[in-house]
Amino acid sequence: MTENFFKSHYFGLCLLIAGELSFVTSHALAKSMSAQLPIFEIILFRCGLPFLGIAIFFIVTKKNLPTAHYRALISRSFFGFLSMLTLYLSLKYGLFSRVNMIVSLSALWVCLGSFFFFKERLSLLSLLSIPVLFLGLWLLLNPTVYGIGWGDLWALITSITTAISLISIKKLRRHCDSLTIIGAFFGMSTLLTLPACLVVFTHPTQSQWVALLTLSGFGFLGQWLMTLGFKYTSASIASFLKLTGLPLTILCGIFCFHDTLSLIGLLGLSLFLGALGVISTGKNRL
Repeated sequence: MTENFFKSHYFGLCLLIAGELSFVTSHALAKSMSAQLPIFEIILFRCGLPFLGIAIFFIVTKKNLPTAHYRALISRSFFGFLSMLTLYLSLKYGLFSRVNMIVSLSALWVCLGSFFFFKERLSLLSLLSIPVLFLGLWLLLNPTVYGIGWGDLWALITSITTAISLISIKKLRRHCDSLTIIGAFFGMSTLLTLPACLVVFTHPTQSQWVALLTLSGFGFLGQWLMTLGFKYTSASIASFLKLTGLPLTILCGIFCFHDTLSLIGLLGLSLFLGALGVISTGKNRL
């Protein structure tokens, strides 16, 4: 029975939830570090250290790279890098909880993308939930009072690039193992950020070194768990499970970054999560 669990859909769900919790920790550290160090430097440490370890592992084990699927690997890595760059920019200029709410729209984009790429049809109830989702998001953000800032716009872009990255991971899982996908992503991100870091590099303090190493460790763990989890479940379910970290990000934003959540915002959050849940899990035919 234990062996069946580790090959089942439920094992994939556990991996994805654990990965999302790791991402929340990594993103909270990135938010606090963004006021002290350049964004490109944070990304370099976030990706460069794991990439070095993976590269050494590949060399020692003489692992062959799947050259037949290099275009898909490059595409996933590029959009993964864009997703991380825009996310860190949104965290720098926006509120922690607010940014993560907008980024979670990626679940909707993934479901729509899965309709075209994987023929995963949405039920009528799921389609009717889309207006409810945007109503909930409007109540959450309350733009008539707080306005729309750069952090919100970067977060919206992040939701789109994250969706493209998630869909490409699902397609790649048919041909590539988790470590190859992660290694390609970390490698491209390192190469793209290294030139900028040569210009804007700021020498970290001892405490900043500790924070960067911790951020890198949780970031790698989250990336590995998420990529491995995609082997056992659909793209739509995987994107929905990314919402498990949203309540934690809201609590983290309130207690660590002094974000606020009004009663109207709480109502909006309930509508938002409920609608996304219906959309992500409703795959019955119309």
